[in-house]
Amino acid sequence: MADRHHSHGSARMLVVWILRIGLALATLLMAAGVGLAWAEGRLTTHPVTLSQLGSMLAQGRPSAVMEAGILVLLATPMLRVLVLIGVFAREHDSRFTAAASAVAALLILGVFLGQL
Repeated sequence: MADRHHSHGSARMLVVWILRIGLALATLLMAAGVGLAWAEGRLTTHPVTLSQLGSMLAQGRPSAVMEAGILVLLATPMLRVLVLIGVFAREHDSRFTAAASAVAALLILGVFLGQL
């Protein structure tokens, strides 16, 4: 029983760190994008598609840097759910594994439906 409590504590800390790092990285990227836009003298941005993101980041485009920050911010909860699936599966907790898997499936479905 002590191992299970230790496992819950470790998993909880992992999830906390994923959320903290994701939020910090997203904030830094968005702030850098705003700083780049301000340095260029134009604070307007243009929508960036996922297919354009890599090349626009390589060009140092402010819109792409801000978009990357938003993407990290959106991906952070999904990473959290995926980690929890692994934690629950390792603990042989089929009920929570199924619930977390359903949440992950809905998040993925939402991403794909949003691109239509």
